[in-house]
Amino acid sequence: MQKPILFLAVVGTGLAAFAAYPKISNVRLVQDSGRVVTVTYDLADADAVVTADVLTNGVSIGAANFTSLAGDVNKLVEPGERSFTWKPFAAWRDGGASNAK
Repeated sequence: MQKPILFLAVVGTGLAAFAAYPKISNVRLVQDSGRVVTVTYDLADADAVVTADVLTNGVSIGAANFTSLAGDVNKLVEPGERSFTWKPFAAWRDGGASNAK
């Protein structure tokens, strides 16, 4: 079974031709003993709408499994060190076991 992969995306809010493009770097993931995943990242150069997805075996686990996201994700985020949490077992009950190959 492959480990799930977290995918972060940004959608820039600047419309000017010479506007800075947002950049995400230093993405770090930590899962605590209570199975809460904390994702920290640095956003630079511009405000952005930051979204997240998790892929397992190359396939998204689906938006329905992200009902427990909280923090600097799925909304307009200002530059700086940011973070959000995800409780995978709150919505993704089997942790992907049904998708394992």
